[in-house]
Amino acid sequence: MLVRNILLSIGVLAILIGAVVAGVLMFGGHASRQAGHAVASKGVSVLAASRAIAPGQRLAESDLTWRDLPVKTAPSGSLARGKVTTAQFVGAVSRRGYAAGEIILDSGLTGSNDRQFLAAVLTPGLRAVTLVVDIAQSAAGLVLPNDRVDVVLVRDGATGAGTDSTRASVAQILLQDVRVVATDRTFDRSQPVPNGGAALPRTITVEVGERDAQ
Repeated sequence: MLVRNILLSIGVLAILIGAVVAGVLMFGGHASRQAGHAVASKGVSVLAASRAIAPGQRLAESDLTWRDLPVKTAPSGSLARGKVTTAQFVGAVSRRGYAAGEIILDSGLTGSNDRQFLAAVLTPGLRAVTLVVDIAQSAAGLVLPNDRVDVVLVRDGATGAGTDSTRASVAQILLQDVRVVATDRTFDRSQPVPNGGAALPRTITVEVGERDAQ
């Protein structure tokens, strides 16, 4: 009788232990599935256009915003908040057009230090022509990128004949209201002038049509 009671007690204890172990395993598996679901559904904020952006447009901070997406739906090449800031892309040029709310990809922007920046900043169909300038021709260094200027050709020549001839300069306007793309190698008008403003630009690059470039 005593032996039977002992065996019965052992059997009940084994059942209780089995139930506890099964519960722990079941709860642990459920918790793991919930954790996995939480990771899969975790969101990320990516850089997007706050309004329509045209190809070749220089970006302002107001052109950029953040868009929340599930991690698994964020496209390759998207720019995540926390890894980048909107301030990093102020002055960059859009290599293609974006609709309002569209996600901006890293490959769709060109910075002023990139080799492809000149091609991106030019209006489609126009050409870049670089002119050598002096103090007067650069308006004492006051001409900046995105200013609009006239290009004037000044020629020295002689008027009259024989002993009555005199030297004279003749000015001719070649181009009017053309956009300055760069001064020396600077594309950004907000960038400080080297040497605290003491250095004057030696070249100015303007944007013109094919015929005007010739």
